[in-house]
Amino acid sequence: MIPLFWKMTQLQTSFQMLDHSYSGMSYLEWWTLEALILHSLTPKGAEILTRKFEEMDQQINKEEQSEFYRLFYGVFDDQFAAMNAILDGKESFAFQAFKSVLDKYLGVHLDRSNS
Repeated sequence: MIPLFWKMTQLQTSFQMLDHSYSGMSYLEWWTLEALILHSLTPKGAEILTRKFEEMDQQINKEEQSEFYRLFYGVFDDQFAAMNAILDGKESFAFQAFKSVLDKYLGVHLDRSNS
């Protein structure tokens, strides 16, 4: 079993790598997590974050997962806004990847408004 504190620290380190603009921070204060997720999360950052969640979920049991997500989402005033920000970022990342494949291999150019 991996201690919950270690998992939170590992996730904290992962947040520092979400975007190169955050690489100068020595650590991420939990009170800044809300601002980062709701206002600064890039599509790439959302993809990295959820992949880290998936990796962590593979290493811990259901009880630890519940506790982690309770603590993680407990930081936010509006937990649903946080979930939406992460999901919107993942959707945007997926669209960008899909658009890139269509453009590169099929010569099809899409705009977001056409989807």
